[in-house]
Amino acid sequence: MPGTIERAFGLAKSGDFTDIGEIGRQLAREGFDDVQAHLAGAGIKRQLAAMMKTASNQRQNRPGVPALFAGDADRTPITRKHPSG
Repeated sequence: MPGTIERAFGLAKSGDFTDIGEIGRQLAREGFDDVQAHLAGAGIKRQLAAMMKTASNQRQNRPGVPALFAGDADRTPITRKHPSG
């Protein structure tokens, strides 16, 4: 069984989580001890946030799955040129 931090990293990289609190709750459900203490450090929080952002970006940019929006605040649709011109 992986340690608490290793499992937190795995959850963050999965793309299924968007919030460190969600990861903490999942770790607690899985029976990990002292979850809050393990996730309290600023460095760990930065790493987890970066991993979640990367996983989310990868999920949104999967080949073959068209992105509907550029992701900006006003939800501007992405315009694509037709292959013929």
